[in-house]
Amino acid sequence: MVSIINKAIDKMVSLIEFVCSVLFISICLIVLIQVIGRFVLKIATPWSEELARYLLVILVFLGATVSVKERSHLVALNIFEGRSEKTKLFGSLVVDGIILLVSVMYARNSIRMSRIVGTEMASSMLWLKTRYLYIIISIGFLLSSLFAVFLILKTIITFKERNK
Repeated sequence: MVSIINKAIDKMVSLIEFVCSVLFISICLIVLIQVIGRFVLKIATPWSEELARYLLVILVFLGATVSVKERSHLVALNIFEGRSEKTKLFGSLVVDGIILLVSVMYARNSIRMSRIVGTEMASSMLWLKTRYLYIIISIGFLLSSLFAVFLILKTIITFKERNK
């Protein structure tokens, strides 16, 4: 059962990493277009700066989910280095629990915000509504919550196996 969940989570992380790579390349191309337009062609492209900024926001929130899964986001686990195995497992449970709590709170509030802002425009790009940005933030935090639950379950299973 755990191996099936591991494979599903790994596939999800691979997909998120691919999307993050595409977003990063897109940001680079958009900024390149902006630089060429502004300094070479002497044409202003006001949409490019805003679009690059919003893509960066999406990139950050999706990338944060990967760091939750890989536990590369926090140094708090270093506190438990050199301690017993039970203390390390307990420490990782505490840290993952805090991440889960914070992620759920932020997801809940960003969903609320997406309802509040409705169809307000986020920028000069008329098709981009503020609601979309909050929905993307919600997705990032929901994925972080999912990965935190997965890590908590994995830690509990590891603890049970070592105490047999």
